[in-house]
Amino acid sequence: MTPLVYRHLILATSGHLSDELLSFLFLSSAKYSFPKTANLILSTAVFADPLFLRSNYHHTSRSTLRNILVADLSSLELSPVDGRTLTDFMHARGLKMCSLGHVVELAEKLPHIQSLCIHEMVTRSFKHLIRAVVAAVKNFSDVPSAVAAALNLLLGSLNGEEGSPILINDHALMMKWLKALVLKRYSWRLGNEFQYLRKFVILRGLCQKVGLELVARDYDMSSANPFEESDIISIVPVYKHLVCSSIDGRNLLESSKTALDKGKLEDAVSYGTKALSKMIAVCGPYHRMTANAYSLLAVVLYHTGDFNQATIYQQKALDINEREIGLDHPETMKSYGDLSVFYYRLQHIELALRIAGVGRQSRQQPVARISSGLAPECWEEVVRLPRLTEEEA
Repeated sequence: MTPLVYRHLILATSGHLSDELLSFLFLSSAKYSFPKTANLILSTAVFADPLFLRSNYHHTSRSTLRNILVADLSSLELSPVDGRTLTDFMHARGLKMCSLGHVVELAEKLPHIQSLCIHEMVTRSFKHLIRAVVAAVKNFSDVPSAVAAALNLLLGSLNGEEGSPILINDHALMMKWLKALVLKRYSWRLGNEFQYLRKFVILRGLCQKVGLELVARDYDMSSANPFEESDIISIVPVYKHLVCSSIDGRNLLESSKTALDKGKLEDAVSYGTKALSKMIAVCGPYHRMTANAYSLLAVVLYHTGDFNQATIYQQKALDINEREIGLDHPETMKSYGDLSVFYYRLQHIELALRIAGVGRQSRQQPVARISSGLAPECWEEVVRLPRLTEEEA
């Protein structure tokens, strides 16, 4: 039995194993990779303590997973662009978000990853304060003013209010609380990084995590009070849920990617078609995994030269992403870019430029709503975009 099998076996059943069997599996795994450590454990009295074995193993496992994550980030196999994609990557690799501080330490040669992690730690810390403010308000009509005041405290600037001792004291208390929470929850000592953080990134993350909907306008973050009561439109429920997925479908998607990398286009099309059918059957026609299957199959068909069918599939992937994850999500922006390339190959130059322009606007707009950061004119532009139908292909 290989070390990997031992580790997965312990992770899956450690809560149900007897102390003797847990000890045997732990030592069997250690003898493969750490023979000296195994002998040391055998020679000590702590070996008899099953709690030590469980904590030691899980600590080693988390450390290994963090190293693997940073290695994938260094090789550009993973390229997170915001807090949500970073969270998805960490959860997919079995890491909790409390590991963000350790990831910052390991990613010393990746400043963009360190910046993403620090922004995410600050955003998640502010999330608790906003929720506490909302919970403390007794009259619901006072929620907008309370939320606006909290956002001004968290994201406002002291440049224009240096003479106000109350504001300076409140800001100092907020920073003290923030540093203490980040240190306790994420094991990271926050220094003077806060003054260099991008406040619109933090605001966008707060809107997504708390459920805030704000007016779509340019907020002056250099002022002491960039938010007003009228800027708070509403608060929508935010809940966690299990993501429906298909293991067979994901395996078929990976097989299709592998075949495409090797130049086996027929196999890639076959695997991609089967993966799409599996995703539709298990997850439904409007699901993120179904959109990924459509997008991958579109790329495969693009390489085979079937630009018409590739464009149709990419349009379906874009429609699903717009509906399910919002217009300002990185996957939706990528769908706009791919669709623009496909239309360009079909000689629809003007349409390709319009689609690329919509994707560009979605990246440049300030944070507005929880589901999208687009201004109303961008929504109208999306609605006016024509769709290529099966008959036109």
